Amino acid sequence: MCWAHYTRQIRFGTLELATATVCQFCGSQISRNGKRGPVSQFCSRTCRERSRLDPAEERCLLCSSVLVQPEKGKRLKFCSASCRSVFSAHRGERPSQRPCATCGDPIDLLARMADGRLRNPSYTFRCGRCVATSRPNRYGMTAADVALRDGTTCRWCGEDVDMNLTATAPRSKWAPSVDHVRPWSRGGTNDSENLQLMHRVCNAIKGTRTE
Repeated sequence: MCWAHYTRQIRFGTLELATATVCQFCGSQISRNGKRGPVSQFCSRTCRERSRLDPAEERCLLCSSVLVQPEKGKRLKFCSASCRSVFSAHRGERPSQRPCATCGDPIDLLARMADGRLRNPSYTFRCGRCVATSRPNRYGMTAADVALRDGTTCRWCGEDVDMNLTATAPRSKWAPSVDHVRPWSRGGTNDSENLQLMHRVCNAIKGTRTE
């Protein structure tokens, strides 16, 4: 045999020259266009490199989240820009906890928030309790004061509001919140008669509606 036929026989078990084949990684059709030589198993160099990787390794280097790699271009190493910045700032290791700058209690940096994300250790300095107590009361009445006056029923959905939940870490969309009966953007005031109790999610759904 000549070298071309010998290569085809050893690699592919046939002497016929294929006109088209399928990429073993992405499944796209590869056209030969009459070219001679061995048939390629991949449509591009990117597919060839990705085929060598273990699927279990396609995870973020910091939080181990599954990565969605693009069809073309550079292979991703991080799931978000936040993970990339934390990886660079802390030399590849995510801190597990940090003392609160106000009370000194440890802050669990590995506990996920309500939306599933991890806290950024570069911007987390105070615990949720200290953030809630130091936040100024802009309404003149807290959610507990409104609940003591009107009861714990949400004025939007009619369900009971759990006053033990908190809007800070750990966040809950069913936590109590203070809402304006007439929205501030429509000329409402912070008078106690214009304040009512709602869930956080109901408050967001109501928006600037007046009814």
